[in-house]
Amino acid sequence: MEQHTNAARRAVGELLGAGLAASVGLLFGVVALFDPLPLPHLGLQEQRYPDAALAFVQTHGIRGRVLNEFHYGGYLLYHLWPATQVFVDGRNDWVFTPQELELSTQILIDGPSFERSRVR
Repeated sequence: MEQHTNAARRAVGELLGAGLAASVGLLFGVVALFDPLPLPHLGLQEQRYPDAALAFVQTHGIRGRVLNEFHYGGYLLYHLWPATQVFVDGRNDWVFTPQELELSTQILIDGPSFERSRVR
């Protein structure tokens, strides 16, 4: 009798597990219909880079050193160098001192830090 009870419990558990898996799969399918994921592709995701700012700098012939966020430095350097230099980029301690990296972060948070950095 106990074997039949265990077998019945196992069968019910398997059915519930299969039903739960099917429900989750159906839910993901419905979500994908209304909010599809972008198709896989090679290259940069354009919405993650400052293309409008880059176009502005290029269109208006801005030269010299530009203030930028750390993450965009390499991208801007690639497109603008040598006419325009970036304030900071991902080369970290190869080019920049720890103080310069700290200053680049502080400038974006605190206006007076920007004014103090202008003397550099």
